[in-house]
Amino acid sequence: MRNGGKFISTLIGSPEQLPAERATVVPVYANPTQDTLDRVAENHATGHTSVKIQRVYGLDRAPVALADFAEGTLGKLVITTN
Repeated sequence: MRNGGKFISTLIGSPEQLPAERATVVPVYANPTQDTLDRVAENHATGHTSVKIQRVYGLDRAPVALADFAEGTLGKLVITTN
């Protein structure tokens, strides 16, 4: 991470869990209301936001998907049941 960068995570509960001298640690918590979910859905439906899907896997390839996820991705990995 570059000096002055921000580390934002849903997995870190507090900045003390990830010591960083020259970066800001920001924990993220989510407890969405129906209004928030409606706004997010509307933004996505109107093209205001988008989700990049990097790769789609069949359910039988879930272990491969998890291994690819562990290596890092630039978009979402999707596992389908059909």
